[in-house]
Amino acid sequence: MSKNDKRETIDILKKAEETMFSVSGTYGFRVLDAWGYRYVTKITWVKEGKPGLGQYFRGMSEDCLFGIKGKVPYKIVNGKRQQETTTFTAPRGEHSEKPEKMRKMIEKVSFPPFVEVFARPKESIDIFDSDTPKVEWHYIGNQADGTVF
Repeated sequence: MSKNDKRETIDILKKAEETMFSVSGTYGFRVLDAWGYRYVTKITWVKEGKPGLGQYFRGMSEDCLFGIKGKVPYKIVNGKRQQETTTFTAPRGEHSEKPEKMRKMIEKVSFPPFVEVFARPKESIDIFDSDTPKVEWHYIGNQADGTVF
């Protein structure tokens, strides 16, 4: 995916009238606000294993902010509203890599396409590619596809 395609994706997210959005990282609230999303809740990943680095507190968790824009319908499957919990436990991956469990939780309650901001995945899935699987994830970050935003 080219840098222009990624910028178009960001523009689509910013201009969308009805959508859901999740973001993690220090600037998460700023991104939600700047792009016009209303904060709904946070998803907390409790990291398995020994504590991470820290000055006053040693990190054992990471938060993902979940927001919406407009009047997004609830996701219904077989007559049942799809819901998840706000906390889950999963092992650590590479530095700043989010667990697959977090993606599955977001997919359960949301409609595609899905975007992870401040991402560091091994590879990006092109949401503009006709061969993309039904679960569409797009990654934006300084280590995603080598493109910096």
